[in-house]
Amino acid sequence: HIYKMDYEFMLQQHVDSGADVTIGCMEVPRLEATGFGVMHVDDKDNIVAFVEKPADPPGIPGNESMALASMGIYVFHTKFLMDCLRRDAVDPNSSRDFGKDIIPYIVENGKAVAHRFASSCVRSDFEKTPYWRDVGT
Repeated sequence: HIYKMDYEFMLQQHVDSGADVTIGCMEVPRLEATGFGVMHVDDKDNIVAFVEKPADPPGIPGNESMALASMGIYVFHTKFLMDCLRRDAVDPNSSRDFGKDIIPYIVENGKAVAHRFASSCVRSDFEKTPYWRDVGT
């Protein structure tokens, strides 16, 4: 990924919200969101659902043409993460995939919050929109 971010804002949101996980996310057109983990949020950016590479990504409340794509940046409450990893390690139905198993479990059983990249993107005065590119395979 190529981006510039001030992590202090994300860390502060994580602490203030009392979340078990805070996930960095970026608004992308819904039609382009099929290649990402996508979250559905409520009006306070609490994550209510997380789907890995969905065929029909959920839109953002109030802007259904856009989706919230995971940037692969996470802040965890350590004990909660370790408990989830231990649980997943003994689950015979798990594929051991972070986006397909771990994050959806946390969303269903803990408190997950979305951190919008626009809130912490470091950009120059001439850049109107946050710059983030996925250069993965």
